[in-house]
Amino acid sequence: MPEVAETGVTFEENARLKSQAVARATNLPVVADDSGLVVDVLGAAPGVWSAMWSGRTGDDQANIDLLQAQLGDVDEERLTAFFTSTVVLTLPDGTERVATGRVDGRLTRQQRGATGSATTRSSCCPTGAPSPS
Repeated sequence: MPEVAETGVTFEENARLKSQAVARATNLPVVADDSGLVVDVLGAAPGVWSAMWSGRTGDDQANIDLLQAQLGDVDEERLTAFFTSTVVLTLPDGTERVATGRVDGRLTRQQRGATGSATTRSSCCPTGAPSPS
């Protein structure tokens, strides 16, 4: 498969870039996604740059550490955020379908979990979910 640079500035643009490239290469239907963490007090950052927030793409712990440092002086009640994912289905004839979902939540000061992406382990609890003790 072609390596697709995620040069878009929205989740939809990045998902579309990937699905179109692979659909062209394979002449098959393709579903691709882009997802990330959106923190309200950071003006919607890290957003599409979630995986490379620390400057090192894919260094989950560095991304989490930087995010926690940036939020260190923020009052806990202002730590609202959401995780979002956009998927694009591209058919061989060029037809596309787009779907977006999001889970609203609140960041916590304690990191949780040992697996998954940085954005899913960065201490974001869905709204209404119990906070870690």
